[in-house]
Amino acid sequence: MRFLGALFLICTCLSLHAQEGHYYLSHYTSERQGSTLSFDMTQDPAGLMYFATRTGIRQFDGRNWRSVEAKGIAYTLSLASDGRVFAAGEGVFGFITTATDFTLHVTPIVSEAGVDFFESVVVKDNVYVVNEKEIIVYSAVANETKRLKLPAGEEGFANLFELLGVPYASTFDGSLYKVEGTQLLESSLSLTSPVAFITGLDNQYFIVTEDQQCYLLKEGSILQPITLTDQLYLSSGVIVSGVWVSPKLVALGTLNGGVVFVDPSTGKTQEIINYFSGLPDNEVFCLKRDAEGNVWVGHEYGYSCISPSLPFRSFNHYQGLQGNILCAKTFANNVYVGTSVGLFILEKQDQFAEEVYYVEKKTTNKGATPPATTNTEPKQESKKRGFLRFRKNKEKEVTVTNDAPTETKSKNTVTRIRQTRKILLRSTYSFKRVAGIDSKVERLITTNGVLYASGLAGLFEIQGSKAIVIVQEPVEVVSATLQHGIVGETYQSRVFAWKDNVQTTLIEDIHDDVSSIVEDAEGTLWIAGTKSIYQFVEGKSTGTYPFSNPTLDRTEGMNLRGQALFVNSNGFYLVASGAVRVIDSLGRPSQFFASGKNLWYRKNETWRCLGSFQDHQNLEYLNVFADLRFVEPEEDTEALWIVTKNNELFRFHSNEQVPQSTIYPLFLRSVRNQQQFFEPDHFFYRLGQHEGEIIIEAVQAAFGSQQGAQYRYKLEGLESSSWTEWSSNNQINFPFLPLGNYTLKLQTRDLLGKVNELKPIQLKIEPPFWKTTWFYAMEFVIFSILVILSIRLKALNNRYRVISQVLAMLTIVLLITLIQAAFSTFFATTSPIIDFSIQVGVAFLVLPVEIFLRKVMFSTNEKNKLYQIINPSLKKPTDAI
Repeated sequence: MRFLGALFLICTCLSLHAQEGHYYLSHYTSERQGSTLSFDMTQDPAGLMYFATRTGIRQFDGRNWRSVEAKGIAYTLSLASDGRVFAAGEGVFGFITTATDFTLHVTPIVSEAGVDFFESVVVKDNVYVVNEKEIIVYSAVANETKRLKLPAGEEGFANLFELLGVPYASTFDGSLYKVEGTQLLESSLSLTSPVAFITGLDNQYFIVTEDQQCYLLKEGSILQPITLTDQLYLSSGVIVSGVWVSPKLVALGTLNGGVVFVDPSTGKTQEIINYFSGLPDNEVFCLKRDAEGNVWVGHEYGYSCISPSLPFRSFNHYQGLQGNILCAKTFANNVYVGTSVGLFILEKQDQFAEEVYYVEKKTTNKGATPPATTNTEPKQESKKRGFLRFRKNKEKEVTVTNDAPTETKSKNTVTRIRQTRKILLRSTYSFKRVAGIDSKVERLITTNGVLYASGLAGLFEIQGSKAIVIVQEPVEVVSATLQHGIVGETYQSRVFAWKDNVQTTLIEDIHDDVSSIVEDAEGTLWIAGTKSIYQFVEGKSTGTYPFSNPTLDRTEGMNLRGQALFVNSNGFYLVASGAVRVIDSLGRPSQFFASGKNLWYRKNETWRCLGSFQDHQNLEYLNVFADLRFVEPEEDTEALWIVTKNNELFRFHSNEQVPQSTIYPLFLRSVRNQQQFFEPDHFFYRLGQHEGEIIIEAVQAAFGSQQGAQYRYKLEGLESSSWTEWSSNNQINFPFLPLGNYTLKLQTRDLLGKVNELKPIQLKIEPPFWKTTWFYAMEFVIFSILVILSIRLKALNNRYRVISQVLAMLTIVLLITLIQAAFSTFFATTSPIIDFSIQVGVAFLVLPVEIFLRKVMFSTNEKNKLYQIINPSLKKPTDAI
């Protein structure tokens, strides 16, 4: 009951800011995880996240998960000043390292079976870990450990934390000790209860005690208690963890109430993220703030990343919204959402309950003794009574005394009468169906201070939470114009106008599938069909302008400086001089949305706008989503309503000042082939051509975006060297590279379109030993020896003629092989045409060489000069006796 009361209280507080929406959330789950129990998390300097779970330690870069091999379960993680990640848990305390095969391991510093390290802190260059019986201090600089034993008389250590640059440890009985060097000095913080946890940022600390009281401590000031606006909700939910988000925002994780964001200076609640606002579970295991200011939440179903700084606020988690979201609009301070099942309005709803109270009434009687018997009868109730009236009357009873009192005496008495009254329990926002529309609503538009909705049931005028039908046939396209009022097209291809409460038919049957209607500065209507644009002037159709649309794609239109501009996936079009002109400079968009005098489009993974929103600085944040299906501006603000393909509805503050995002470094994770692993930070690699494929893996951490970091590369040294297309694949595979020197350039792009480039990687592909220069030199020497030996044998005697001929043939074969190998080594190309031309050239070159060698080596002519050089004492060979 206490928690329910706190829930009512917090909902009342939320009503003050409910229509602002909720923080943006993204969710991550490892493939290995079923039910996830997380103990702690941290982030290294490269931006990689580490999670200590009951199934082991996991590393995450925003897309890929990696396991860290450890001997037992890790309960605590911490980042040291030298950038190493330390882990401690069941029987081991150590740091995470990368092996030569690029697997991750925990290198133990202390390994003791049966001892559980449950908490760790880092102060300057020292890492402190604690178990129940001792504190271990590891110096990252000196690489040595010290042990501080539990003071005598204490049952065990219960907690370890850092405060103002000093580590503290508390015990089970509430005693507090300050760690100074190798000593534990008894201390006190003047708190009403032992410390549950402490979180710090820039020398200011938020302290939560075990009795759920909160304090703020700043360097140079005294401890100040904080009165939280929603203390009852937080206490009932049980605060278990917390992190600073910014100097004016602290996130508090609860056991059964989600995450509460509070202003530590005022105690006011800024936001509550729980199951009803998108968090998968209200039970929070642990919290961590990353370098970008996001808050990571560990829960039963994985991890959620809350991004308070992103300019998005979610609206699809309010209760009551049904169907696939198709459109949204703010009108008269109300939020309307059209879905596949109807139209909904976000309304504030007050919920009441009955409070029992008593009224004292003084009466004077003659002090009758209790009657012998009494008969209690309930008062008869009216069938038309209200709920509260029913409760009141039900509690009231009429007493009938059957016997007169036996004794009479004047006496004043006070009678307490039980009554009830209605009190406000909570005020919250939820979606309520607009009466009168029970089918798909595809478009919401306003004109002359009136809101209209169109869809399968027709065209409606919206008045608060009611809809009044105007056109009773399905309406496919509508547009607000100055001259004609509301202009639309029905499913029967009839183009109509609604103005001054009068409906007129502009075109009885346009014989085309209309996708958009635009009015230019002169009041001319331009109607886009599948392959033609129709002009409508002064009550009649005056022109038809065909344009290219081979895929019959949807065409959107806008009024750009008084002219009608149209766009589809094939490009941008402008009607001028009696023809449709293609605007080549704008290219071909991959996504586009038009509304009134604005058009948003995505080209080369970058969002742009034509119109009044084109100078807004946050349009690049639309890259957070892989795909959108609706974009429209909110009237009289600089915000946009957007709907994603995942059926999410956001209000996007496209021109709001946003803190500069952190760009995590791009680095090489591994370079390997089939035979070996290479050091990833050398950037120069010698690889044998025969060693198989080369695999290079690069990583840049990226969180919050549905797409993650995008990668592309260019390999210089090949004939065709150009950048690849952007993709999410961070592994580069080269199954084969010809001999030569190459330069690999690698780039990444984050969700804001910022490009980060890695230092160029030099690759040298070397031939096998039988294609090297020294091997060719050895072949030449052997060739020369064989030539000399062959000729001398022929000069000695005809008996060696067969051996001489065999050696001559072997010499010729070796020479031809040498020539071919030399050409294939020094003139290696990737073009089959050039390779064929070189082979033909080598064949023509080898043929005369072979003829010459045959002539020289098989000749027995004494005038042969080579013969004379090798055999100075030349004699004609004689036949054997």
